[in-house]
Amino acid sequence: MEKMSFEFEENEYETNSWKILIADDELEVHTITALVLNNVKFLGKPLEFISAYSGAEACEVMKKNPDIALVLLDVVMETNTSGIEVVRFIREELKNLSVRIVFRTGMPGHAPEREVIDLYDINDYKEKTELTAQKLYTTVIAGLRNYRDLLIAEQSKQKTEKIMLYFRRVIDSMLSGVIVINSNYKIELYTHKVLDSISADVEKDITGANIFESLPFFVSYKKEIDTILEKQCCLERMTISTGKNKIINLIFCPLNEIDNRVAIRVDDVTLLIEKERQLMHLQKLETIGMLAAGITHDFNNILGGISGTVSLLQLE
Repeated sequence: MEKMSFEFEENEYETNSWKILIADDELEVHTITALVLNNVKFLGKPLEFISAYSGAEACEVMKKNPDIALVLLDVVMETNTSGIEVVRFIREELKNLSVRIVFRTGMPGHAPEREVIDLYDINDYKEKTELTAQKLYTTVIAGLRNYRDLLIAEQSKQKTEKIMLYFRRVIDSMLSGVIVINSNYKIELYTHKVLDSISADVEKDITGANIFESLPFFVSYKKEIDTILEKQCCLERMTISTGKNKIINLIFCPLNEIDNRVAIRVDDVTLLIEKERQLMHLQKLETIGMLAAGITHDFNNILGGISGTVSLLQLE
């Protein structure tokens, strides 16, 4: 099994600077933006500006720099919809949902704010005439903070997934099968040993599926599951799996730490029961053997007495 580590890099997303793409066909916009934000730092790191003067160039820059945090994007460049096409490219083709996109336009008539906000996945909309130095600063810092929060959330998600993978591997390595369901009878976790033990023919992942629909074997135990959910107590049952003549031991337990969940431990005890039966058979044979030996010993004693008496009579 692959060795797993719980040592996570706290600064997995750390870089030396925050990358900001300025996409605008006016050189003055690039110059003024860089000048206004020249000495600005966020969380102790400076801003790094990357310039693009057309929609096509902006797309190329985004392809090469997936770690760009913020895009200050003009709507009208080589075409009236250049900015909109860049947004589509970033979100749909690159699948980059983290980068924050701010529309800056000097021609709001070509892309009305409400329509753009409703239709496209952008994070802010500003007219160039309203972007004073202070408002530009506020817009950029707010965008970077939002980007930072998204990265932290993504990092937390990856940590959780890694921990869940680890525990799934631990559970898979157990001799017993385990299946966890919620109060709606939806399967939240299961191991393939469960499927093997009850001889279930399942070809696809059943996580999220109804346990009774996906694994009809458990329909007979709905009463036990409902009892666990209601009374939060453990139950144990022995059964015979349909069609395979297997002896299955089921233990139903509530997960008190997790609201209204039931864990079912599934053990195929067919071989264990068979070994116990064979052991009992051997013990019976041993008992019979000891009894036969005792009878033989007593019988030999009787024969010995008879033989001695006969010998004495012959001498007389």
